Amino acid sequence: MYKVSRVSVQDVYERTPELKKKEVEGILTWTHNQRHLPKITEYEAAIFHHSRYFNFEETKKAIDIYFTHRAKNPNIFRDRDPQSDELRPVIESQVFYPLPKTLPSGYSGMFFAFVNPDTKKFNCTSTLKLASMMMDYWHMTEGISKGHSLVVNMQGFSLGHLFRLHIGPLRAFVAFAQEYIPLRLKEIHFVNSNRVTQRFIGILKPFLKKEVYEMMKIHTSMEAAYECIPREYFPSDLGGSWKSTAQLQEDMTSILMENKKNFQDEDTERNVEESLRG
Repeated sequence: MYKVSRVSVQDVYERTPELKKKEVEGILTWTHNQRHLPKITEYEAAIFHHSRYFNFEETKKAIDIYFTHRAKNPNIFRDRDPQSDELRPVIESQVFYPLPKTLPSGYSGMFFAFVNPDTKKFNCTSTLKLASMMMDYWHMTEGISKGHSLVVNMQGFSLGHLFRLHIGPLRAFVAFAQEYIPLRLKEIHFVNSNRVTQRFIGILKPFLKKEVYEMMKIHTSMEAAYECIPREYFPSDLGGSWKSTAQLQEDMTSILMENKKNFQDEDTERNVEESLRG
């Protein structure tokens, strides 16, 4: 289990009366009978079931596709060593971090920003790999939420970054994020947006489900963003009362290092054995 977990499976049951232990145990039994799938914990079964609004068949489908999709995209979901030469530059120049508390909407949130927008430090696939690591940490330590928001600070995002996008990995990650990850995605906010943001969204649009595309909200200034998200949820360097973006990057680095073994275990213990699929 990831370190600094704030909730236990018992907490999840107590906070979510609709989540039935018997149903979760049924999901666990099903996964254990799927010889091609890795074993999952009761906590994982619970958050998957919640993310699929307690639909048993949809939960089974999500678990199978979740692990299968990761196995088919090792360039994003394998070799996730935060000390590697591949990941060090993106970890030093970007931040993915859970928002400090639940939003007024009741949703949990994840914040992204560049710490250093130098395009020489930007690698699309490595950025997606970093995002996958922090998303794993997020859903394994935050428990469940009525919904989830992404807040993306586009300050510093330029044509140089746009030209370095890799469509194959981007398409694979978008499919994973919008359909298979055990979250209830509700909102995506782009703050400090400009024309490059519009071009970026244009690149994403063919891969997006209609309902996900309609979740996107474009804010061209921080004042516009504050109308949807209070200042206290933004870093101090963006006019908020949270930590600075640089401090969040340092905290993220600490989380990645503390959980290095968890990411390594994913490589060795959480594989899909297609030859055993029934």
